[in-house]
Amino acid sequence: MFYPGGAPRIWDTTPGVAWRPHETHSLQRTNGLPLRCIKEQTPAERSDSILLKITNEQSNHKSIITIAQLRAITPALDNINSNYENIYRTYIATADSNFFSSPATRDEVQRMINIVNNNRIYKLGSYDTAGNAKGVTLSNDGTKAYIADYTNGLVIVDIRNPAHPTKLGSYNTTGVAWGVTLSNDGSKAYVADYENGLVIVDISDPVHPTKLGSVNTSGAAKSVTLSSDGSKAYLADWDHGLVIVDISNPALPRKIGSYDTGTALNIALSSDGTKAYIADWENSLVILDISDPYNPIKLGSYHTSGYLQSVTLSSDGTKAYLSDDANGLVIVDISDSAHPTKLGLYDTAGHTEDVALSSNGQKAYIADLENGLVIVDISDPARPIKLNSYDTAGYALDVTLSRDGTKAYIADGENGLVIIGGIK
Repeated sequence: MFYPGGAPRIWDTTPGVAWRPHETHSLQRTNGLPLRCIKEQTPAERSDSILLKITNEQSNHKSIITIAQLRAITPALDNINSNYENIYRTYIATADSNFFSSPATRDEVQRMINIVNNNRIYKLGSYDTAGNAKGVTLSNDGTKAYIADYTNGLVIVDIRNPAHPTKLGSYNTTGVAWGVTLSNDGSKAYVADYENGLVIVDISDPVHPTKLGSVNTSGAAKSVTLSSDGSKAYLADWDHGLVIVDISNPALPRKIGSYDTGTALNIALSSDGTKAYIADWENSLVILDISDPYNPIKLGSYHTSGYLQSVTLSSDGTKAYLSDDANGLVIVDISDSAHPTKLGLYDTAGHTEDVALSSNGQKAYIADLENGLVIVDISDPARPIKLNSYDTAGYALDVTLSRDGTKAYIADGENGLVIIGGIK
């Protein structure tokens, strides 16, 4: 940028580094990327709407950030965040003598850059699981990730250092691992193993997991969730719909109930455990009364225009967030189980596979297949707004958040596990 009253200088804008001038040259490098001055604008060229121009010399990718965007942070700076790996480190500041002549210039621009830093997301680390990561869940203490890795079975990864995840152990379930959830005490993993049904694995020693028991569900188990007391497993069993399994004895799990919804892919339970919300590929959202697990009863349904992949409930149980494939995120009012109604829709531009919610319920974190991670403001469910995104490079199929809400863990298909930071 051009320093008022002197020769043009380039300022190092590396995050966390104090402002300092580089030597006066037309080309410098910061963090290994080139930084180039551009000529001062003429009065006719100046515009208060332009603060920073960001470019990648290698790809010639350019983005414009407006003062209004930076000050209001609405919408968030997706033009930086979605391309952070390529363009964030290189700044070209357009010279606007009216703006930069202020004595507060340095503090003002630093404040703007701090806003940019606080509204970017970035890849923290990754681990190639060798299989095809379909689902991911975390240990209660947040130190381990458990990955349903397709033909590779269950993979356990140490994530204490998110920049360098390392494999702890694995268990070949012999089927095709699509989903995984953990017991309340974290000692057992329940794997939806497709045509192999439900497989229960002892993970008390994560380096040497061992099989405890299994049950063939007749269909193709795609996902699994547990009752709050850990006595029952609810399986989305594809063309066999919902299957309910008694797991009170993990060595001898047994099927106790079922309901044919059509083609079940995912399940969410009400907080009191009396209702199951089924994401059904063909029949969309199906709501069941499961207060009698031996005899589930249909309460209601809501048909979306896409192919429903997963369902997540709000903490108060009044809204369902539906991952509706090419149709994006659909928000449904489920306060009346017999008559669910649509509240809002956000088309993510990709194929929405899964959604996790922030602890305050104001943001949705979406695994958007080829589009990576997409973050949407859902504070007004009738008008969802995109805040941010990050292209994970693979196919984002499942997402779970760290307990503090600062990191997202993505099951990224053949790309394995991808950890995204700065999401809060």
